[in-house]
Amino acid sequence: MINIPKLSKKERLGAYAALFFVVFTFLDRVVISPISSKLQDLSSEIAVMEKAVRVDLEILGEKEEIYRQFQRYRPFIEKTRSDEEEMAFMLSDVEVSAGMTEVTLVNLKPYPPSEVAFYKKYQTDIEIVGEMPKLVDFLYRLRSSKQLLRIDSLKLTQDGKKANIVRAYALVSKVLIP
Repeated sequence: MINIPKLSKKERLGAYAALFFVVFTFLDRVVISPISSKLQDLSSEIAVMEKAVRVDLEILGEKEEIYRQFQRYRPFIEKTRSDEEEMAFMLSDVEVSAGMTEVTLVNLKPYPPSEVAFYKKYQTDIEIVGEMPKLVDFLYRLRSSKQLLRIDSLKLTQDGKKANIVRAYALVSKVLIP
């Protein structure tokens, strides 16, 4: 072991500096680094939680809008009518749209409702005859219906006798979540 009192002043200063450096390094590795690491982890965890709280507050701020949108689509989620009534409601909407656009509804062929995963799908084949602008208006009215009707397929053919008359075959569907 080194006898510190017998060392010269310069050597004692060097020994104390080396001892200080060793003690400081030891404290850094054993005490300061783990505490610093833990504080950084906590800071990043707090930042993540703050971001989640901000997102939650934004959602809470839009609570009324979300509720209003939910009320708008509630009829499509809650089943209030039987399958037959739903199909009749869908067909009446198709007939009303045809009447409003002055196209002739030649044929309506409804299919029984099919259950797909978590929803029911109502479908019907329709055959329509009319002028192209009126037919386009009819298809637009179906797509913008409050029942969320969808045109799954569409086939257009020219009626043989008149050039401006078009015959359309369409598969119209409606989806409800029971």
